[in-house]
Amino acid sequence: MGKRAGEEKTQEEEAMEASSAFSAPREVEVERERKRKTKNGAEQLEEEEEALDFEDPYEDEYDEEDRLAAQMKAGASSDSDAESEVEDEGDDEQGKEEEKVVTRAWRPGIDTLAEGEELDFDPSAYEMLHRATMEWSCLSFDILREPHGALRTKPPHTAYVVGGTQAETSKGNRLFIMKWSDLHKTNQDARDSDDESSDESDDEGSDEDPKLDFRIIAHQGTVNRVRCCPQMNRLVATWSDLGEVNVWDIDKQVKRLDDPGAAGPPPTPHQPPKFTYKDHGVEGYALDWNPVHTGKMLSGDVEGCVCLWEPQEGGWAVSKIMHASKKKKKAAPMRFSGVSEGASVEETQWKLGGSGAGDVFATASNDGGIRIYDTRSSTAGPALALLHAHTSDVNALRWSPVHHDLLLSGDEDGCVKVWDERYGEVPLVVMQWHKKPITSVDWHPTDEATFATSSLDDSVALWDMSVEIDEDAEERDRGAKQMEAEKNG
Repeated sequence: MGKRAGEEKTQEEEAMEASSAFSAPREVEVERERKRKTKNGAEQLEEEEEALDFEDPYEDEYDEEDRLAAQMKAGASSDSDAESEVEDEGDDEQGKEEEKVVTRAWRPGIDTLAEGEELDFDPSAYEMLHRATMEWSCLSFDILREPHGALRTKPPHTAYVVGGTQAETSKGNRLFIMKWSDLHKTNQDARDSDDESSDESDDEGSDEDPKLDFRIIAHQGTVNRVRCCPQMNRLVATWSDLGEVNVWDIDKQVKRLDDPGAAGPPPTPHQPPKFTYKDHGVEGYALDWNPVHTGKMLSGDVEGCVCLWEPQEGGWAVSKIMHASKKKKKAAPMRFSGVSEGASVEETQWKLGGSGAGDVFATASNDGGIRIYDTRSSTAGPALALLHAHTSDVNALRWSPVHHDLLLSGDEDGCVKVWDERYGEVPLVVMQWHKKPITSVDWHPTDEATFATSSLDDSVALWDMSVEIDEDAEERDRGAKQMEAEKNG
């Protein structure tokens, strides 16, 4: 699929915009005393800072962080508030004839909007839905694994998220380290159901506003991809559209989010990366930390090159293990044969469990192929090559965390397939529902049959492979398509 920076929103952008209607982290009085400084390097970012009056003596918030938080607070509206406004309007209109409103799910490619109509969400469809809008869209985000996250079964929830921006200028990009807290259920019916089934309310204190606090790090270039190390939350890798892969240490930022009033100076927003690799020479999107071997990583670029990162004292030893076939004939031989000439590696991921976990990885490329490699093997070819897995660019790829031999993929034509590594070139499942390119796919972390897909058709779909096909629903869809065709014919 190549560079996506100028295209429509990806799932990750939508997820950032649909994540939460947060209030600002705190009320602050801003004393504007801007100091002019030389416009070069880190000092350019310092021009954005202002003196802030806080309770802690080190003034641990920076102007940009506070300004962005204020914008989010001013522009955000919680879904519960929206429901209250609807109720108030209903009270004002008492005595008038009520219009019957029919609510149904929107089907991209089937349903059409009449002039003046617009789509809106139904709050009752979600147990929990919070939203916030970032200053700049994010092409990528990842969720930090925090110690108590997997143990939480009841609200309020807390999440730590890292996202990278796609700003107007290269120097205006930021890495956001965010803490979302006090996340309660927004569906009253779901809260009532919990109250009936439990002596202790899951949503005690649900009148509290959700909160967002964050720290920023200046990032050179658009953040094409961001990935958090699963074993070490402090390590975050980013792919820049300038052709660089960076590793950042965000430990200070996370600690300050947990303890805003901690003694000592706050972490600087112009912190340099812990390690930078520039020898890709071109930009890329493929990036994945090893789930078994701490610090080990893969990165892949738009010219078909894949690099293996192995931790060593003081940084990483990075070696090119694959490049596109018939490319750079005079270059040193690569460990593995790669994608076809001129093809881009769009996605790569280590196998998460089972046989070969931490040693086997898969690549998806824009030549329509999926290739699976074993780093323990002495042979150059892939252990399994699905050269014609799709008829168009393969944009997304994901191993199952439950059934470890299953692989999920999505392509430029909106087609989604499920593969079994053991059975070769015949897909187990083929889903042709999305009308535009697939941008992301992922499995449910514990439900073996459930996965999600997102597309440039502005939809995110949830799939359950254990559900039998509803033939009546398929017939209704065919009828709707036929009627639409006759209407436009």
